Amino acid sequence: PELDELSFGELVDVAWHDLRLGELVDIPLRWFLMRSGLDDEPLAPLTARRFLRSARRVVAGLERAFDRVRPDVLVVLNGLFFFEGIASAMAAQRGIPVVGYERGFIPGTLLVHHGDPDCLLDVSDEWDAWRPVPLTSEQETELDTYLDDRKMGRRTMDMYWKRGTRYELGDGQEPPSGRLVTLFTNLTWDSAVLGQEVAFASIHEWLASAVAWADTHPEHRLVIRIHPAEVKLPGKQTREPLAPFIRARFPTLPANVTVLEPTDPTSSYVLMEAADVGLVFTSTVGLELALHDVPVIVAGQTHYRGKGFTVDVSSPADFESALDGVIADPGRASPNRDLARRYAYLFFFRAPIGAPYVEEHVPGLARITIDDLGQLAPVRLPDVDRICDQILSAASSS
Repeated sequence: PELDELSFGELVDVAWHDLRLGELVDIPLRWFLMRSGLDDEPLAPLTARRFLRSARRVVAGLERAFDRVRPDVLVVLNGLFFFEGIASAMAAQRGIPVVGYERGFIPGTLLVHHGDPDCLLDVSDEWDAWRPVPLTSEQETELDTYLDDRKMGRRTMDMYWKRGTRYELGDGQEPPSGRLVTLFTNLTWDSAVLGQEVAFASIHEWLASAVAWADTHPEHRLVIRIHPAEVKLPGKQTREPLAPFIRARFPTLPANVTVLEPTDPTSSYVLMEAADVGLVFTSTVGLELALHDVPVIVAGQTHYRGKGFTVDVSSPADFESALDGVIADPGRASPNRDLARRYAYLFFFRAPIGAPYVEEHVPGLARITIDDLGQLAPVRLPDVDRICDQILSAASSS
């Protein structure tokens, strides 16, 4: 009952059994409601209270489970969602290491990480070792083949570009003069965005800053590519679309700004190839822009930030200054393509681990195809050994 007496703004500070439950359910709440901004969301207060009441029950159940099982290590999906976030926080209280996993970008692979779930895609430790190592000709070919496949929606979970897609810039989209700046958004409520703000308080303020910059630089053109996932995820269509936000913030859009709706069939890869400068928050498109030799300005915390081939900004003023500088001389900010390719090979091929004996014909509906535990015996499958090594390494570090 005491939760009903708290305002929505106060719910984030709710604690229970020394756990900051309000903070732990914040990202799951935004993900569930499919929007990042909740102050004007009528469902937010009721949903937050229900999440908190459920969280208390989860804590009670997990306390008994931890006491009974006494695990040496906890393995969870992602680590930021409702149950997994609570379980991870409780494990940390008890000094139990946590190993998180998530789908890799290539179907049938996993990214496995020990530590902070905010860094689930972080491969910095491996990058330190592989950064100075040139790719072999076979690896170069393997990477090129995969990147070509991504353009057409092959070997990826996100099949946005299919046969029939308009694979060229439409009439009037070519800038008559000056530079072409392309901006690629994220889903506002994606766990890869929430809590990853660096230069701006929100993805909305970043967008507004880019449009305001374009308004004062009419000789250049800004194309904003709204993420197709806003409308193409079954059952998860966004409740916080960015195109209406832009129209509300700028009732008269500058003439040199084009907004491509999420339903627009224009391939993002054409925009990458045409761009003089790319702008991203945390999208993997930033890495792909660098692979296309396009200078890319990164406004959020993402796995490839600070790896040596992007322009990383930390404040609105920094963003505007960097954009002015790159526009004036894109060549000076040209990405180190060799580094970008080495990083891409690490991220797409070296770091991910195969998921043997798992089939997922429909995203989210997986089944295990193993017939006998002997199939998982040491040395039988290197990928299984790698997963086990990660778990055992975490356990031994506690």
